[in-house]
Amino acid sequence: MIHPARRLLLTLFLIGGPAAGAADGVDVVTVAKHGEIRGRIVRREADGTLTLVVRRAWLAEAAPALEREAARDDRVNALAAREDVRRRIEATLATLPEGDKRRTFLETESARIERLLANPAKDPAARAPFTWLRLPARSVKREQAADPAPRRVVEWAWAEGLDGAESRQAERLRRDLVALGIDPTAEPPALTDRLPPLPQDDRTWEVRLALLADAIDGPVTFQGVGDLQVRRDQAADAASILPLLQQTLGGSLEGLLGGLGGARPAADPWRWVASARDQADAAGRFRATRLNLDPQARRVMIESVFQVRLADGGWETVWFQRREADGTRPRPQAGDQLRADPRIKGALDAVRAIGLVDEHQIDGALATGAATLEALAATDGAFADFRSLHARALDGPPLWWDGR
Repeated sequence: MIHPARRLLLTLFLIGGPAAGAADGVDVVTVAKHGEIRGRIVRREADGTLTLVVRRAWLAEAAPALEREAARDDRVNALAAREDVRRRIEATLATLPEGDKRRTFLETESARIERLLANPAKDPAARAPFTWLRLPARSVKREQAADPAPRRVVEWAWAEGLDGAESRQAERLRRDLVALGIDPTAEPPALTDRLPPLPQDDRTWEVRLALLADAIDGPVTFQGVGDLQVRRDQAADAASILPLLQQTLGGSLEGLLGGLGGARPAADPWRWVASARDQADAAGRFRATRLNLDPQARRVMIESVFQVRLADGGWETVWFQRREADGTRPRPQAGDQLRADPRIKGALDAVRAIGLVDEHQIDGALATGAATLEALAATDGAFADFRSLHARALDGPPLWWDGR
């Protein structure tokens, strides 16, 4: 699963860092010879090396020597990244048959890269407002990480171009955002176009191509309750939560909903992933989603994972998300929509006819189902955003996952 520090990079909501207790929504790393660097920690390697994203204008004032070094690295890395992607696209195109739906996208990307390489002065990397800093562990004297809530406020402040995000308290930034009509608790927009590209290795390229295939050729998607996963390559609908309703109603729908994948004991916490992987082996990629029900609390924990099989035969988890659905919050409209669905209506009518459950139990099950569908849609959207972030430009943001 993706480490929380790396999850920050997949969304790339950038930067800030407190000035000795002033700003509380940013990360601060104290570096030998340069003092406090105010940015966002996006990667921590096994040897302790940190990668930060920092606003270039702030760095030029706070540590001009470090900014000059970073600017030089950005130019070198951008050129290497473009040339590398050009070579990789050419090699990949040579393996694809005529008519493959990915060819058009790859050819378009190749032309874009050629234009950038033909005129480096016009490469956006040369004027990117944010820069990468890679700090060896021996140079790091102290770290101070921001808390999630104020961090989100700072991310919005950067997206809106507010002044002083590196030094102002998050509460003051929050008030300014609200005055602009922005909800600072909402998901901030990504700022990926404000960073220079970095070179990528073979494994990263394999994953990027898998995400591209998922977007162009179509997804390989599974969902289940417990350990058993069943194929679901379309958006979540009422039918996808029928096994959940079965479990919510204490097994009363068992037999009526045969073959849809009921609950199974989860002795191995990753057995559900293996179930999907066995079925998706030929595709070499899949996304699996598991629903874990707490019927007493009317809550469902949703876990979703995207795995890719690499050239060495091993499978890598490159995306993971956990999200909770709260069935105690009223959703009358969504509940009515579920009641009207022919498959659910038929099953519930059959249950009512033989008196297995009462209307209060049915109301609770439908409320939980409506909450689950809402959370499933949000999970699907989060993965779609991740996929787009890393597949829409093949020299785009770095793709890092556990062990990378």
